[in-house]
Amino acid sequence: MKERHAGKVVVVVAGSFCLLTSSCGRHVELADSTATDIDGNRYRTVQIGTQVWMAENLRVTRSSRGKSVISYSPDGDTSNVPSYGRLYDWQTALRISPRGWHIPSDEEWRVLEEHLGAVGAGKLRDTILWRTSRRSGTNETGFSARPAGYWNESGFDNRFGFTAVFWSSTQSDSHFVWSRTLSADHDTVRRARQHPQYGFSVRCVKDAE
Repeated sequence: MKERHAGKVVVVVAGSFCLLTSSCGRHVELADSTATDIDGNRYRTVQIGTQVWMAENLRVTRSSRGKSVISYSPDGDTSNVPSYGRLYDWQTALRISPRGWHIPSDEEWRVLEEHLGAVGAGKLRDTILWRTSRRSGTNETGFSARPAGYWNESGFDNRFGFTAVFWSSTQSDSHFVWSRTLSADHDTVRRARQHPQYGFSVRCVKDAE
């Protein structure tokens, strides 16, 4: 079934949907439902291998207990939030998942990477909004990763439009946390230690049933 959604054609399948211009891939298996955060924002979901992931970055402004949290707009512009989500420090990221969802652990990211294969970054990158023509993502998984860049108080280049960085829930040691980075300049999903006070994107994975 097709509907009109924000000026684009939407395909509705089993209670979920995807935008033909960005989120549908030839091998996408859509989950049966959307996820909803405490603010009432609804997120598309997608099954990739054995896991069900949100297909959008979180943009919630309150914790799961209803308390306001600090977040940052990508590139310092609130108009970017609907398309790119918000950026959060690590401690905040741990407190904002909707019920039934959680921040993926380092191991859960590894499971996703093994399913994608050695050059899986392009399968996760959205086909729109990346500021490069060197490599285009296929988004065949429907993950729809978008380059929200990152936030830091030092003010160095935030890589908006070029890089997507996602938190894991796993600390690498007492000072740093594991993350995953997607870039149009690399075909692999990169694992890196990050300072927990930086602001990165948040994707959630569904709790095991």
